[in-house]
Amino acid sequence: MQEDVVIITIGGLLHDIGKVAHRAENRKISHTELGREFLSGILAFKDTDIPRMAAYHHSKGMPSDIARNSPLYIVYIADNISAGLDRREEGAENSGKSDQKFEAMRPLASVFNILNGNNGKSCHKLKMLGDGINWPDQNLESYKYFPDNYGAVLGDLRTQMSNFKISADSVNSLLKLLEVTLSFVPSSTNTDELSDISLFDHAKTTAALAACIRLYADAKGIADYKKEFFTGASAFYKKKAFMLCSFDLSGIQDFIYTVSGSGALKNLRARSFYLEMLAEHIADELLEAAGLSRANLIYTGGGHAYLLLPNTAVARKALADKEKFINDWLLQEFKTGLYCAFAAVECSGNDLMNKPEENKPYPELYKKLGAQLSDCKLHRYSAADIMK
Repeated sequence: MQEDVVIITIGGLLHDIGKVAHRAENRKISHTELGREFLSGILAFKDTDIPRMAAYHHSKGMPSDIARNSPLYIVYIADNISAGLDRREEGAENSGKSDQKFEAMRPLASVFNILNGNNGKSCHKLKMLGDGINWPDQNLESYKYFPDNYGAVLGDLRTQMSNFKISADSVNSLLKLLEVTLSFVPSSTNTDELSDISLFDHAKTTAALAACIRLYADAKGIADYKKEFFTGASAFYKKKAFMLCSFDLSGIQDFIYTVSGSGALKNLRARSFYLEMLAEHIADELLEAAGLSRANLIYTGGGHAYLLLPNTAVARKALADKEKFINDWLLQEFKTGLYCAFAAVECSGNDLMNKPEENKPYPELYKKLGAQLSDCKLHRYSAADIMK
């Protein structure tokens, strides 16, 4: 990863960290200012733009003297798109003014509350990921959050980041830290909206979008970030700056279940684990070739994955090169037993926020990907491949 992409990715991951500080300390200061205060106290971030990314990721309060090529504008627009994905408004949570729309100790709602037309009220406890299964429950009294809960999260983050070093390798470590600590922290506590998006998911999406936008700007020769991403943001939302990508391993069922005899169960588990690790490796290889971190990995499981890449020639070449390399290797090792189909569709910020220009909603992106993957599987080998 380029150094500037590393900084922007970290800034995207930590831009809303002030929300944890605000809920822990209940000071009459905006979460943006508390975020800058917290990050300025981390030695690795002190002399970087990262604290300012936390301070100025909303249009309100953005200083007029910020350089036109400042990465702050990229984190600003990435946060806006991510907020649109979360179905919530742009705005400062508890900015110090009386605002009844926000309830600081509101718990994280279950994502299953509205599944299949449901109208559930279940919520999660505020705890670390991995500290037992955090089942959602409708008994809201026992699932209340308190400032002390947020104080513990903030203290853990401060301790874990005290020895942090900014590097490409450290981005994924930071991502894992935030996943452990923020997976049950709600991103927004606006009472007019759902609170089922965690702060970790919002931070991860913001970081992924910011990294893509930075690489897209490089590829398109965009130097005036203020004009492109701030004053001209409405035009940028319409540009196909991103690629939603997917890959899918074929032949999984036969590969896993064609075992027999003693130790069949152990072999079945081993083969299943092998395929999971293979999919993770393919995702990592693709992200590295595109100059991105695992923040841009949306989902992986069952031999399938979704990734967000910039719509650039470098990313498209990385996708094509990895498709050829992986399938040449699979053909060599497993003959026609396993195959990996790849697909990608261009999309804009409006597409991702489900505000399409062509009246084709967000789910259409996944339908296009599915159709491409199916077509790829029907034409998986060239004449040269078959003749090998």
